[in-house]
Amino acid sequence: MKILHAAETIKGGVATVMQQHLERQSKGEDCNCIYLIPDSQVEDIKHPYPNKKNMRTFKHSGRGVLSSINFLYVFVKLLFLEKPNVVHLHSSFAGFWGRVVLLLAKCIGSNIKVIYCPHAFSFLMDTSEWKKVIYFKIEKILALATNTIICVSRFEYEAAIKGGLPKHKMIVVYNGVEDGSDLASYQGNEHEAIKILWVGRLDYQKGFDLFVDAINRLGNHDLDITVIGDYVYDEFKVGNLSGINMIGWVDREEVRSWYSKADVLVMASRWEGFAMTPLEAMSFGLPVISSDCTSCPEMIIDDETGFLFKTESVDSLVELLKGLNKSKLASMRPKTIAHFQANFTQNKMTDQTFELY
Repeated sequence: MKILHAAETIKGGVATVMQQHLERQSKGEDCNCIYLIPDSQVEDIKHPYPNKKNMRTFKHSGRGVLSSINFLYVFVKLLFLEKPNVVHLHSSFAGFWGRVVLLLAKCIGSNIKVIYCPHAFSFLMDTSEWKKVIYFKIEKILALATNTIICVSRFEYEAAIKGGLPKHKMIVVYNGVEDGSDLASYQGNEHEAIKILWVGRLDYQKGFDLFVDAINRLGNHDLDITVIGDYVYDEFKVGNLSGINMIGWVDREEVRSWYSKADVLVMASRWEGFAMTPLEAMSFGLPVISSDCTSCPEMIIDDETGFLFKTESVDSLVELLKGLNKSKLASMRPKTIAHFQANFTQNKMTDQTFELY
C-alpha cells in the first residue's frame, strides 16, 4: 500500500500528528509512505524516520497564489509518478486544493482513496457568519471527492453532521501523543507557590489576552507563573506582563521538564480542533485548567483531571485560579495519567488511522 501525506503547513500540532503517522506506517513492509510538506518547514518533521528519501517539498512563501501553484504542481506530479493508493490530506488548505484535483481525477476514473483531516474545520473558527457559510458549502462539495473525513473530536463530528456533511463518510479519531508517564516524576514542593504553566502560541485563538487579564486581576496571590511560547502576530501583543516568567520557545525536552515541575497547565482558548499541548501535559500527570470551548470538555474531566471555565469569561478563570489548592492538584495526577492512557495515546491514534487505510 502506498500512502501520500500532503500538507500546506505543518507548524504545531499537524507536524506532530504527521510525524506519528509516518513512524507507525514505516514499521512494516506492507506500507510505503511519501510525504509532501513546505520546504521551509522540513525541520518540523523530526527524524529518525527511516525513509527521509520519500520526503517531497514545495516552495512555500506564505499563504498566497504562488504557494498554491507550487503545491498543486508538486502534488499533481506525485499523483502521476507515484500512483498512491491512499492520499491523506492534512488541514483545510491542502484539503481544498488536493480534493479539487482528486475530484477531477475521480471524474476520469481514478480509484485513489482520499482521507481528509481538517484538524478543525474552517467553519468552526471564530469568524464572520458569511465566511462560515462559504466554508461549509465548500466542504459539502468537496466531500464528493472524499472517502473518509477524520474528525479529531466528537464536537467537530456532530457540528459537521448538523450542517449536512455526509455522516457515513465521517469518523472520530482523537489526536494522541507519546506517553510521558514513565518520565512523570512530580518535582513540586507543598510549601512553594502554586506553579502555573502556559505552553503555546500567544494569540487570539489561544486566548492569551484573557489569561493575562486574569493574572493581572489576581494581584498578590501566591502563584508562580511561567509562559513557554511567543507571539505569532505583532498586532496582538498584550501589555502588563509583570510577574510572569516569559521564556519563549524551548525544545521538546525542556517543555517536558516543565510539565514535571508545574502544578497545573492553563489553556484559555476561544476555539480548538483537538489541542496537543493539554494531551502532552496530561501524559505527565499535569492537571489542566481549560475553557469549555468546542472539544475541550472531551479532554478534561472537570474536577478530576482538571477544571473547566466558561469560554472568554475572565471572571470564571479568576475564580478558579483563586481557589487552587496544591494538595488537590497533586492528588489529581494519577487520575490524569490514567485518563490520558485510556483515550489519547499516540498508538491508539495511529492504529485507528492505519486500520482505516
